[in-house]
Amino acid sequence: MPQVTVVMPKSEIRAVHKLLDGWKHLAKDLTVPLKRFGVYYLGIVDKTFLEQGRPAGSWARPSLMTLMMRDHRGKGRRRVTGIMALIDRGNLRRSFTIEAQPKGLRVGTNDERASLHQLGGTSSMPDMTITPRKKSGVLHWTTPDGKDVFVKKAFHPARTFNVPKREMITWTDEDDAKLEDTVERWFKERAAAVKGKAM
Repeated sequence: MPQVTVVMPKSEIRAVHKLLDGWKHLAKDLTVPLKRFGVYYLGIVDKTFLEQGRPAGSWARPSLMTLMMRDHRGKGRRRVTGIMALIDRGNLRRSFTIEAQPKGLRVGTNDERASLHQLGGTSSMPDMTITPRKKSGVLHWTTPDGKDVFVKKAFHPARTFNVPKREMITWTDEDDAKLEDTVERWFKERAAAVKGKAM
């Protein structure tokens, strides 16, 4: 097999070493590309809420109790959100933020409910007395056998219930590829800038 020898002038070799050293320097602080990726990933989180999971539709549907409470808050809210989970008021969805660092990226929320929904688990509700918002109003519901019930107040006993896992933070091969592409593009931008200064 014939050998191919490439001879580079010393000036070109120095330029290559300088460029490589520059890339090593850039690799010490990836804040910029990681922030760019973080903005993309916040879009993924928002899309996960809107599509009810990743893949779409993979989240458990809201419980009947959740839908009833949503109706109680009323004023057509259920008609707007339908049977979508974790999106009724949008507070959890809007709470996600990013923090880019030289060697990493934090994506998270300060909403205390997030970990329970992300991982699933159990939660408890204390006993309470439920009354109408208006003093002159009454509470109304229909029993399983079809009877209408009207009362001035109702006692709800304490209970423990299961919260299904609904992952808001996920990771796929698509994210791997996007992160790699984002960092690579940034390196190329910086390399072009360094080359432009050298000319």
